[in-house]
Order: sequence, then C-alpha cells, then structure tokens
Amino acid sequence: DDIQLLRRLSLDLRGTVPTVPEVLRVETNPQELNVLRDEFMEDARFKDRMVSFFSEQWHTTIDVFDVVYFDYHLDPEEEYTFERSVGEEPLRLIAHVAALDLPWSETVLADYTLANQMLMDIWPLEAQNETSETSWFQAKYTDGRPPVGLLATNGLWWRYTTDDSNMNRSRAAAISRLMLCEDILARPVSFSTLELEDIGTGDASSATLTNPSCLACHSTLDPMASTLFGFWWLSLYSTIEETSYHPEREALGEEYLQTESAYFGEPVDGLADLGPMIANDPRFYSCAVETMAKAFWRRPITAE
Repeated sequence: DDIQLLRRLSLDLRGTVPTVPEVLRVETNPQELNVLRDEFMEDARFKDRMVSFFSEQWHTTIDVFDVVYFDYHLDPEEEYTFERSVGEEPLRLIAHVAALDLPWSETVLADYTLANQMLMDIWPLEAQNETSETSWFQAKYTDGRPPVGLLATNGLWWRYTTDDSNMNRSRAAAISRLMLCEDILARPVSFSTLELEDIGTGDASSATLTNPSCLACHSTLDPMASTLFGFWWLSLYSTIEETSYHPEREALGEEYLQTESAYFGEPVDGLADLGPMIANDPRFYSCAVETMAKAFWRRPITAE
C-alpha cells in the first residue's frame, strides 16, 4: 500500500525509514509519494546509497591494495580512511552522476573524478571547486590521462589489477562485466584434448592469437586490453608506478599483445576512444538498468 511503498522508497533511496510528517503527507494525499521520491533523491544520503549499491556489485571497497597506506607514509590510524577512499573513488563518480541526473554517458566521458582530501594529498589531483563544503568533490588528474571518467580512475584499476602474463586482459574483462553486463569469462568455450596438449607444451601467447578456442575470448579481450597500458607498471607495488598514469606507455599494448586496439571489433585509438565507444554501446545503458534492478530487488536478474 501507499505507506509500505513510502517506507520502501525511503529505505532504498536514503537508507532510513520515513519520518512521521512524511507519512502524514502520504496519508493525506497519496500523490505526495512522487514528490517525496524526488525529494529523497535530492537528499545528501542518496549519494551514499548509490555508493553502497554499486559497491556490492563492483567490489572496489576492499581492505588490501597493491600499494598500502604506509607506502605514502600515512599513520596507522589513517589506514581505513586510505582504503575506503581509494575504493570509493569510482563509486563516488557514479553517485555524482546519479544524484545530479546527468546523462549516464558522463560516467565514461567525464574529464574529472570525485576525490576527498585524502586522495588530494597523495595522488596527482587538483580540485575543480576550491570552495566545496562536501567531503567528496570534483577533481582533475594532472598526469595526462584521457577524459574517460571511470576508465581513468586509480580506484578502479587498483582493484582490478593485472600481472606480467595477464597484461590487462582481466581489466578488459572487468569493463565488459561491470559496464556491459557481458561476462566474457563465462562464455562456454570447449577445448579438445589435443588443443590442451598443444597449449601445454607450446607457447601460450601464440595460442591466444591462433587457436580458435582461445580466440573465442581473446579476440575480444586482447584488443581492449591493449588500450589500458597507460596504467601498466614496470614495477608492481610501487607508489611511483601505480599513483600516476603513464601516457608514454600507451603504445606498449599493441606491441606486447600483438594485436591492434579495438572495441568488440571496432578499431580505436587507445584509451581516449574507449570511453566514447562504450557510451555509444546500447549494452552500457541496459546494464545500468540491470545493475540497479539487482540492487533494488535484492536478487539476481535473469531473462525470466
């Protein structure tokens, strides 16, 4: 009924039950439900709810990153703030877009990120609004990374890291899963016994370029992974390497992976083109709906 719906709206959008005056408003006039819904989305707590919802599915708020608090000479008491700040950076950008009712494409086209004072102190950032009274505010990276919103955040790529053999493929898979709801790693790929023997005794990297079963995933993953080498480190666990973007390394992707940069078969010119390609992909928007439906309904989403 109306009061139950009011309670559900308030819990979902603000994380708290409605007040007595709000209940009385709906009891007097059920049309107030729509007014209150809009008011809830203008409440400061709405951003925190968006952070919570996406954190459940994006899993960026973890307690261990490759670089840890003492690498920045922070005090032990600042450890939680450090970890939470890093993990929330991409989620805060999502919440900012949602709360201001900006186009969803802004999440992959923005020339800014969201930062708090902790991140301002340790990362190459400059605030866009010096008079901001909020704990999270718009800021710009100053290290030459392209304006591609979430795709240019340290917080996302510190969570979805890579290694010398994976070469950003796991990061490309994360983009597909989180932003398009297409889990490449869940594709039903079958290998014959002979194929497995060939891969086991030969060069695995060449198999990803020639073996039909390998290509089922790698033909999509590798061209996208090659766009992410600005975030490639020469030495893992290094604040110098992981703090900043490295534009001079962008060309390493095509060299290391032996494939031209592309987005699902469409050629791109590095990371700068990846954001617009995602923004023009219908799956990007349907995935946002699916992600929010899963968050509100509290259950997995299936075709049925």
